[in-house]
Amino acid sequence: MRRITLVLCLLCSVLANAQGIKNGTAWYDGWIDYTATVQQDGNILMEAISEGQELEFLLVPVDGQPGVYTTAKGSNEGADMPYETRQTVKYRHQDGMTVLCVYKEGGKLENVLVMTPDDGRFNNIWMWIPQIKGSYITDPYGYKVEIKDDALAVEGSRGRYEIMTFNDIVIGVMKVEGTPMDGYWRLIPTLEGFNVYSGDFDEYGIFKTTDGPYKLVYSSKEKGRFNFASYVLLNKHLLSRYKKSVLRIMRNSILAKHGYRFQSKDLQEYFGAQDWYMPQNNEDVKLSFVEQLNVELIKTAEADPDHDLFLDE
Repeated sequence: MRRITLVLCLLCSVLANAQGIKNGTAWYDGWIDYTATVQQDGNILMEAISEGQELEFLLVPVDGQPGVYTTAKGSNEGADMPYETRQTVKYRHQDGMTVLCVYKEGGKLENVLVMTPDDGRFNNIWMWIPQIKGSYITDPYGYKVEIKDDALAVEGSRGRYEIMTFNDIVIGVMKVEGTPMDGYWRLIPTLEGFNVYSGDFDEYGIFKTTDGPYKLVYSSKEKGRFNFASYVLLNKHLLSRYKKSVLRIMRNSILAKHGYRFQSKDLQEYFGAQDWYMPQNNEDVKLSFVEQLNVELIKTAEADPDHDLFLDE
């Protein structure tokens, strides 16, 4: 009788997992896609390959908590483990999105994996584009620059751009054609917009700077510099490009979009100078699912004492 009960429990666990994380689904972590394999014991194997290196981890269901897992190492000894063992992972489906939230010790949201029908390169490019869209003024040249989803204009001269990748990963460089500022632009995010370096790729595919920086100063009055953080689900890889001081403004921009009234004087001054900011009662502030996750992700990045160590400037 005990054996039958155990078999039934395992079967129920497999069925429950199959209704959530389905076999063969792809999960984008902000860098690469993991493929899920539901195993007979109810565990879920997450596998990926990046630059020829295998990545792998297990999701082990937590008894009595549907949709909650802990991370564990898989059987492939040659594969890298991207997350520490026994981290908590929660399956969530809300507002049309299906995600896996990975929590560090202490309940801090480390990363979010999104179930996706698209490949990693496509996702990486379309995660980058919302960050660069908008109107800018170049400093010191004074050119007006408008960047859209599929084109850009410099001083009214319409051109095109391409987001450059290496092994499907966005490297922060765009190729611009058909404008007075043609060439490769390396974009370093700042609070005001971007520092831009001109350059080219060497024989090994490494970008080499030849000129700069000049600045792209964000000038879209009707939208904030970090408007994308209110509708694009962020991730730890994307956030690693921004300094902690910039992340603080990005996080609070999400609240400011809803009219949150700030207590800190510097935040009052910064958002008070934004045309789009309209203070409301804090009790009326309601964040969307994406915004809630983004606030948590940014807080975790801000709390990392080593976050700024490897940033260029």
